Amino acid sequence: MKVRPAALLSMLLVFSLLFSGPAGAASLSGAAGGAAEGGAAEAEDVVIETVEEVSPREESPALIEAGPVSVEEAVYLAAALYQECREIPEAEKIYMAVQKLKEEGVPAPGHLVSLSRELYRFTFRYRHMLKAHPHLEDAVVGLTDVTVRLAYRFATGDGARLLVYRYAAGTYAALGHYRRAARVLELALELARDRKRGYGELRGVYRKLGDRELKVFVRGKKQEFDVRPLLSNGRTLVPLRAISEALGARVDFNPAAQEVLINRGSINISLNLNGNVAVVNGKRVVLDEPARLVNSRTMVPLRFVSEALGAAVDYDQHTGTITVED
Repeated sequence: MKVRPAALLSMLLVFSLLFSGPAGAASLSGAAGGAAEGGAAEAEDVVIETVEEVSPREESPALIEAGPVSVEEAVYLAAALYQECREIPEAEKIYMAVQKLKEEGVPAPGHLVSLSRELYRFTFRYRHMLKAHPHLEDAVVGLTDVTVRLAYRFATGDGARLLVYRYAAGTYAALGHYRRAARVLELALELARDRKRGYGELRGVYRKLGDRELKVFVRGKKQEFDVRPLLSNGRTLVPLRAISEALGARVDFNPAAQEVLINRGSINISLNLNGNVAVVNGKRVVLDEPARLVNSRTMVPLRFVSEALGAAVDYDQHTGTITVED
C-alpha cells in the first residue's frame, strides 16, 4: 500500500471529484435501514478500544450542537480522503457511500449506517497510517462528525441512530479522540437496550480521559443539573426535583412545614429540610445526610431517593459515574 503524503486536494481537484465518481460506483444496499430502524441490531462488531493515547489533536467536540449540517460537507471530506487513499478498497467504499447520500438529497437512515460502518472498518484497520498523516486523520474525524450530525437530524428511528453512534464511537476511540467517543456513547446509551455494556464502555473512555467529575445517568440518560451534584461525608447530593422527575415521580413542597413530598405510584416519601429522618410509606428512615438548600435547590442524598423509589444505584469511584436503573 502506497500513500501519497501530499497535502489535501487543491480546490480545483476537489470540485472535479465532486461531480465524477469512480467508474462503476454501485448503489449501497438499503437493507441496513430496516434492521436499523427496528432497533434489532446494536453494532455487535464494534470494538470500543482504549489502547491509543489521547490524541493531542482533539478539541472539545460540539458534534450534535454544531448547528446546521449538509451532505456537501461529507462530499468534500470523502473526496479528499479518496484522492489520497484510492488504492485502499475501504476508502472507495466510503466515497461510494457518500455519493449515495448526495444522490438522495435527504439521507436515508440505512445509508448513514453504511457510511458509519465503512468509516469504522477503514479506521480500525489503517489507524496507524491515519495517525502518521494528520491531514488524513482530520478528514476521517471530520467525516465521522458530519455523519453523526446527519444521523441526529435525519435518522428518525432510534435503531439507525444507535448504530451510527456506536460505529462513530469505535472510529473516534481508534484514533484516540476520546472526548468525541464519550459524547456519542452518551447519546447511544439513551437508545440502547443493553445499557450495562454501554456503561462499561463509557467508563473505560472516562478512565482514559482521567475524567472523575461526578456524572449521573438515569435510565441511560445523562442528567444535566442546574446545581452541580456534590459530595458530603461520602454521600452524593443532587437536586431533588430533577432526580425524582427523571424516575417518574411527582414532587411537592410545603413551605410552611419545610416539608418535601415525593410520590410515585404506591410509594410516598416525606422529608424535611435539614432533617435527618425521612418517612417512606409510613416507615421512618434515618438519613446519612439531611436534605438542604443549595442555590435555591433542594439537594438530597441520591442513593436514598433512588432506592426508596425502587431504583438500583451503582457508583464507580474511578470515573465519578453514577448510574440509576429501575
